[in-house]
Amino acid sequence: MAPEAHTSLFFLSVAAIVPLAALLSRATESVAAKTGDAVGGLLNATLGNMTELIITLAAL
Repeated sequence: MAPEAHTSLFFLSVAAIVPLAALLSRATESVAAKTGDAVGGLLNATLGNMTELIITLAAL
């Protein structure tokens, strides 16, 4: 890959994360609404930071 393409690849990847984070949030909220308060809160706490966890693992 040409070095000048790295910048555009980075910004396209960042732009792709935004809708994926929204989709993950919506899916988590949907499951939490059907499972009750205790399980829903646990799911939100666990999966709420999934996007950040994936970015961190990819950066390592």
